[in-house]
Amino acid sequence: MRWINCPSHRGDSVKNLLQKHFEQPNRRVLLLGGAGFDPRAQVFPLELNRLLQHRLKALLLKEERPKTTDDLISRANDVNALLTNELNDLSVVPIEILSRDLSLVGGRRAVSRVAQELSNHWTDIVVDVSALSTGISFPIIRCTMEWADQNPSNNQLHIVLAEHSIVDQKISSEPLDRSKEIFGFKGNYGLESTSKAAKLWLPQLAIDQREALNRIYDEIRPHDVCPILPFPSRDPRAGDRLLEHFANEILNIWEVTPRNVIYAAEGNPLDLYRTVLRIDDERKVVFREADGSQLLLTPTGSKALALGAVMAAIERNLPVRYVESIAYNVNWDEIEKAHESEVDLLHLWLAGEPYLNNNESNTD
Repeated sequence: MRWINCPSHRGDSVKNLLQKHFEQPNRRVLLLGGAGFDPRAQVFPLELNRLLQHRLKALLLKEERPKTTDDLISRANDVNALLTNELNDLSVVPIEILSRDLSLVGGRRAVSRVAQELSNHWTDIVVDVSALSTGISFPIIRCTMEWADQNPSNNQLHIVLAEHSIVDQKISSEPLDRSKEIFGFKGNYGLESTSKAAKLWLPQLAIDQREALNRIYDEIRPHDVCPILPFPSRDPRAGDRLLEHFANEILNIWEVTPRNVIYAAEGNPLDLYRTVLRIDDERKVVFREADGSQLLLTPTGSKALALGAVMAAIERNLPVRYVESIAYNVNWDEIEKAHESEVDLLHLWLAGEPYLNNNESNTD
């Protein structure tokens, strides 16, 4: 396991780690993040700017969808105006997610733009997934991992997330009418060599993703399904509500047995990462003499859990299937009631110094 000892930090320890690391005067940092309506888009840019000042360059991607409403545009402009006023070196780059014929182009275009910035000038790259969609954040993480692997002794890669459960619940999406592999995460899916493999689908359940998940199931027709539920989670009843919401799918359509439900700690991406790799290892042994095993991942809902999925997908070259959103709907009245103190910070150190010493231990 590449990241079995991945250093991870939560809460106040995130800011402590960033301050200790980035106070070193030789650190030159490229921040990659989102420039959208999500209020969490400003958390890490402001914090890193406070620590680094002129040693920070921020490249924020503004995701553009065909059905973006005026309120989202207005909110995004407010966030970007604040960041433009505060940051010394900021570029906001529009990224078209869907072409005119609704083909998925966002992931490829985001990677192309980010690749222009990657060089040995930077000692650290920080990918802030707080305000990035899965279809954009996953390709960027894979792209920056390749940058980090070019010079492991110098290139540091950090993933950060400002998560707020209330904000997540009050943002819903309108799905596209078909599913697709995330750019860079097709794996071996669809190849002749895996056409007869036993397909196991691991969907991460989320209340507003019912239509999208059913669409994916109908298109891939897996042999087995292992739905992923958050447990433990900040909301002790989150898993129960998801089971109730997806009861028909779990019992009658997907035909999931109780032992096939995956429980993963909501605030610890490494828990899901290790679980997916363990399942992959076990199935390779079981299906070795048959036609092989094929795992497919679908990350929705909690972005912290999704980070565990992307780590597993990169390490094992697993396909990641999703349904892109053509629009978002936001309950601003409820979001404005949310308190900044309830934002939960997460940091994962995916490449660099901690991996030069094989005896490095994980920090929680």
